[in-house]
Amino acid sequence: DAILLTGYRPRFDWGAFLAAWQIGCPLLFRAETTDHAERRGPLKRWARDIALRRFYRCFSRLLYIGKRSREHYVRLGAREDQLVFSPYCVDPSIFQIEESDRERHRASTRQALNLTDQQIVLLFSGKLVSRKGPDLLLEAVKELGPTLREQVAVIFLGEGCLREPLQDIAGLSPAVTVRFAGFQNQHSLSRFYHAADMLVMPSRASETWGLVVNEALHHGLPCVVSSAVGSAPDLVQEGITGATFESGSSRDLVRAILRTMDLLRLPELRSRCQEHVQSYALDVAARGIARAYWEALGFSVGDGVVC
Repeated sequence: DAILLTGYRPRFDWGAFLAAWQIGCPLLFRAETTDHAERRGPLKRWARDIALRRFYRCFSRLLYIGKRSREHYVRLGAREDQLVFSPYCVDPSIFQIEESDRERHRASTRQALNLTDQQIVLLFSGKLVSRKGPDLLLEAVKELGPTLREQVAVIFLGEGCLREPLQDIAGLSPAVTVRFAGFQNQHSLSRFYHAADMLVMPSRASETWGLVVNEALHHGLPCVVSSAVGSAPDLVQEGITGATFESGSSRDLVRAILRTMDLLRLPELRSRCQEHVQSYALDVAARGIARAYWEALGFSVGDGVVC
């Protein structure tokens, strides 16, 4: 009845697109669409805009995953009746996110990592590569005052070519307490989120969304993210769920970390984070896809269709 595409680069997607076009089947599109993730030259940007304008006109509905995704579609001429919200999300059922889970995991995980209850733990989750900015996080921690710096520890969750350089940077004066937990599958992540006090995502570029922000918020963890992170306008509310800083600026990252440290004193912080991410949950995304499907077939919610 309808075909949902989730991209336009793989050959498979183009085959599906052409097949749907040939038989007149309604097309729906839901993908990582944004203008901020990659820097392009004027000519390449102009050519891309022309191609995407024509491409998007072929779709009955365009499902935007967040605010920057919607802005992208609108800039390229999408009609209001084409747009349906279907947010980027994670399935929280694979995690352990209850208060009892936090109480069970927090102390034991810190003990296993040789961290104390009093330390302020910053969590980095992702590939240890330059565009993700793990070195920027260490640089920012080094810029903290000596007393506060001694209270801070950084957990690096993930692997990558920067692991050894990061170990070297952390050991240079002023030294930073770091722990490398390596790659972990999704079922093992909850204990690290509960052991941490905040997630820091200091990406320099090419971060269309950043699903680890969703994961952290489901665990009640505030987030510090760079302006290059696609989910920043959606998930990170200043003074409520964390803070945003200017991409590439260690000094601005320091200020964002300090602002988020102030939030840690709020007893309602965890519930705030979990409540906010519910607007970007799996059921909301599913209802968006269902709505787009029925509308593409000529129905509306008022026609007895339940999305």
